[in-house]
Amino acid sequence: MKTGTIDFTKGHMLKNFMIFVIPLIITGLLQTLFNAADLIVVGRFAGENSLAAVGSTTSLINLIVGLAIGLSVGANVVAAIFIGGKNREMVKKTVDTSILTALACGVICTLLGVFLARPLLSLMDTPKDVIEEAVEYFRIYFAGVPAAMIYNFAAAILRANGETKRPLIYLSAAGIANVILNILFVTQLHMGAAGVGLATALSQYLAAALVIKDMIKSEELYKFDPKNITPSYTVLKRILSVGIPSGIQSMVFSLSNILIQSSINSFGAVVVAGNAAASNIENFAYIAMNAFSVAATTVAGQNVGAGQYKRLDKVLIEAGLLVSAVGFVLGALMYIFGRPLASLYCPDSLAAIEVAKIRLLYIAFPYFLCGIMEVFTGTLKSCGYAIQTMLISLITCCGVRVVWIYTVFKAIGTIESIYISYVITWCLCIVSCVVLYLLFAKRKFKVAVDSI
Repeated sequence: MKTGTIDFTKGHMLKNFMIFVIPLIITGLLQTLFNAADLIVVGRFAGENSLAAVGSTTSLINLIVGLAIGLSVGANVVAAIFIGGKNREMVKKTVDTSILTALACGVICTLLGVFLARPLLSLMDTPKDVIEEAVEYFRIYFAGVPAAMIYNFAAAILRANGETKRPLIYLSAAGIANVILNILFVTQLHMGAAGVGLATALSQYLAAALVIKDMIKSEELYKFDPKNITPSYTVLKRILSVGIPSGIQSMVFSLSNILIQSSINSFGAVVVAGNAAASNIENFAYIAMNAFSVAATTVAGQNVGAGQYKRLDKVLIEAGLLVSAVGFVLGALMYIFGRPLASLYCPDSLAAIEVAKIRLLYIAFPYFLCGIMEVFTGTLKSCGYAIQTMLISLITCCGVRVVWIYTVFKAIGTIESIYISYVITWCLCIVSCVVLYLLFAKRKFKVAVDSI
């Protein structure tokens, strides 16, 4: 591998892991910061209803986009395995197949977003005073999904090669453009939530253009030649074997969150706004936790491809300790500074700020548990256990949350009774993943590789 990339199949695991994950965390935090700018701008300059309109679509957007973005996990795993095995021909086929798959998924998501916006938002009991603006924002946002898909798949390929710095640079450029456009569209053109959606869509196209340009000019294994595209059905099947379970897992997670969002919507616009603010603040912690998951997936994938199975224990131990430390610090800071942070989103509503503070206590403070869960699920996917990991997540997280809403929340009826379900389900998922790894994955690494 050339300068700027990392070979995880040899050398000091912890050192290389940190070199890889730090730019990845910064990338995620910047992305969340830019997304937070959307809500801050619309909340401060367009009003509480516009903030609620954007916030009420979050779970639904994650549902549709999550299924497609989950496929990029498949691209990351397959590319990492071929890169670890130094198979140049199969890396090229993986790149070409991934880009075409991203484009197709993006177009499908856009069509779904445009045509299903109103019926889906109505089904979620979106408050009547914000639904029109929410529908408009939703449709405009989804115009940028094809670009977002291409960026995510392309960035996954670069990360599989151990490269995280350039995706950070491209995302930063797109994020700065997003903030500038937010201010222009909302404060100067008075477009409200629609302006935020348009700024996001345009910035996504910029990010996609930058990363594709990089791949075209690159001399690395992941070089992309649009004039000589050689997609592979075999590679597609391998990507889908990991990506589809990951996408379904993400989609069902979002379904359970939609059910939770619908329950939150029943409390009214003030609670919806406060919950949206806290949820956006939490994204700073989640993106950091997810960065460790992506890193663990990449590191495990390269070592599986190179046959270095004994190094997988180190992936879990070292990544688990690091993600716990980072998650605990971030969660504590978010809770301690919860009120001033929430006031950035809804400065004129003390009630909404108090709702945000409650959510941060129950969800953000113990967020390191989510990080441990992400590391285990990412590693197990690279070991060939994507379907098993999906089933564990669906049962322990999604299934339990759905049952919780219809039983515990129905009986108690408080916002706190909704939030506590997150911590309980994270713990259940961690325990199940530990059992899967110890009883099956460690004994069957070779079989797992052949099944990918």
